[in-house]
Amino acid sequence: MSKLKDYIVTSVESAVDKVIKQYVQNLINLKEAADKVCSLDNIEMVIDKHNVEEMLIMEKEDYWKKANKEGRSQ
Repeated sequence: MSKLKDYIVTSVESAVDKVIKQYVQNLINLKEAADKVCSLDNIEMVIDKHNVEEMLIMEKEDYWKKANKEGRSQ
């Protein structure tokens, strides 16, 4: 059973990473990103649904902090 759980968690994390990438690159807004993440099957295995927006905001902050440090932003 653990292999199945690992597969599901990995699949969900991959889907969440794709949404995060779209959000931090400003391709979608916070509401769209949160809706996409919350609509994923088995999302509860990775993150609590009530923490999705907070997680997205933190990911965007981390992305831009790293970009600023590397000199990739304005």
